[in-house]
Amino acid sequence: MAQVGGIFGNMTPEALCKIDPSQMEKDEIRKQLATLYRRHNQAASSLNSELRDEAEEMLDAIVHRREKYVD
Repeated sequence: MAQVGGIFGNMTPEALCKIDPSQMEKDEIRKQLATLYRRHNQAASSLNSELRDEAEEMLDAIVHRREKYVD
């Protein structure tokens, strides 16, 4: 499983998004990812560069997990 680098260290994208595909239904995963997306999408336009960078990394992880487990 791929690891996320940068400001998140060595967390997996699943851990970063707080999903466990082995114990969560597809609908639960979709809801969790949608909640995270809304939160981090707003932060992506922040004037604070650290917050913006974190949001961009989270959005990448969210999109890739959605493609893998939901779409």
